[in-house]
Amino acid sequence: PMAPVGFTFVTANEIKKPVIFPADSIVKVDFCNVAIQYAVEKEAVLIDAVGPHIVPDENPSFEGGLPALKEYFSKHPLTDTRAENAIFRVGLAFTVDCNGNAGNFMIITKGKGVAETLANQVLGIVNDMPQNWKPALKDGEAVDCYQVLSFTVSNGSLEQVFYRE
Repeated sequence: PMAPVGFTFVTANEIKKPVIFPADSIVKVDFCNVAIQYAVEKEAVLIDAVGPHIVPDENPSFEGGLPALKEYFSKHPLTDTRAENAIFRVGLAFTVDCNGNAGNFMIITKGKGVAETLANQVLGIVNDMPQNWKPALKDGEAVDCYQVLSFTVSNGSLEQVFYRE
């Protein structure tokens, strides 16, 4: 068959498969209290991924706040050449346990193909970030809590990062 103007046909063997960050390399943390887990509010994509949870009084936060987190990510851009002219968003959820350890990272918004590969590269960088988190608080006590990092990646830069403090 002939392809429409501007399109070409390729075989399944010619389509590049996305590169997935290996699950066994993701930093793991154990919940301090498996029976009760918390999650930051107003994160619909997080609710879709882990279900509804109790909202803490104070969300987990990175020591030094968002400026310190942006500084870390500014030093760790994507190195994939396909990211040079790309602009995309990716959200990652993770757990900050009652001791301030971050882990159990997962991509909660991702695209297909190259976008999925680039999202997995962001996951790899986040997986290596410093363990400088302050745990969430409920009634003055440190608790386990899901947190979300949202990135707008522009030309490989991860400086546009946001989380709910």
